[in-house]
Amino acid sequence: MLRKMFRVALAATSTVLFIPYAIAFVAELIYGKPSKSHNRFLRALNPKRVYAFNYSLIRELKYFKYIKLYFAWTDFYRNETIDRLIKDIEYGQNRNSLDVYKGRSRYTSTNNTEPLKPVIIYLYGGGWSSGDKNIYGLLCSNLASLFNCIVVCPNYTLYPRGFVDDMVQDVSDVLQWVQNNAIIYGGDKNRVVMIGHSAGVHLATLTIGELCRKYLDNNPEYLEETNFPTVHGLAGVYDIKEHYEYQTLNGIENFSNMSRVMYDNLQQFHIFSPILVLSSLPEHVRLPPMHLYHGTCDNTVPVNSSLNFGAALSLRKDKTVQVRLLNGCDHVDIMMDLMERERVWFGTMMMEIKKGLDKYL
Repeated sequence: MLRKMFRVALAATSTVLFIPYAIAFVAELIYGKPSKSHNRFLRALNPKRVYAFNYSLIRELKYFKYIKLYFAWTDFYRNETIDRLIKDIEYGQNRNSLDVYKGRSRYTSTNNTEPLKPVIIYLYGGGWSSGDKNIYGLLCSNLASLFNCIVVCPNYTLYPRGFVDDMVQDVSDVLQWVQNNAIIYGGDKNRVVMIGHSAGVHLATLTIGELCRKYLDNNPEYLEETNFPTVHGLAGVYDIKEHYEYQTLNGIENFSNMSRVMYDNLQQFHIFSPILVLSSLPEHVRLPPMHLYHGTCDNTVPVNSSLNFGAALSLRKDKTVQVRLLNGCDHVDIMMDLMERERVWFGTMMMEIKKGLDKYL
């Protein structure tokens, strides 16, 4: 009897130990970086990495709770009327497309001319390698309705079709598109705000840094405040090297496309890190206001990402950064909860965003 119990216990223990290793091995085989060396598998099967990776994987299972929301945003995007949503407008060098959401008109008579509205550009996240504008219809529609503004939601070039420079070019092209076309849809090109989540706000802030440098190349003594949009960052990645180290700690750096998007060169990560790009700009360059929001329960991008970025920018003379921590909020809730008014963080986040928009509304 004891021998049988011992065999059962041994089998159960072996199974518990085997499954995490099997998952790690298969994941490395499918998603890991190609290499002729067998060291990648030896490293992938390091016990510490195996359990860090599996723990990270288990944490992702909680996002199945958004299945109901998936059907809601799919139905909304399919059925929204053309007077509120104009789809698939081509823009930019990379020939991507964008959608335009229009808030409800406050004017019922055709004799009244409605004032031009502020423009919000929403840049979604997705690890620089996934995502689509049709997912964010509910979110963009809520922004347009609540703040009576025009919302532009672009698709941008994703890995492996492109790399970080292509994405920055896309964001720059969206800004130019708004300057050229906002008035057609009732938007004011001089009142523009960018809202980005995760990789989206990384690209927004990096683009501002690149545009500032271009201004400096042409105007070395440039002193006037830039006409770049205010930025609202939701759970953003601002330091690529720091985030790569965090991914390594969790055993997922080989499964994330971030390093590949940044050309797989650790020595060049600083070039694509907004915290370093913006901090290194001369003091006479006035950055636009930046409002950073981050959940304290974010396990995807740790809260220190926003805290460190905010601290770095607060050392500048212009002091245009504000950081707001959301106690108990995680990486996805901070964005997903903007899709439905009944969700936990909807009211808090919309109120915070409104504070930053008040000068435009």
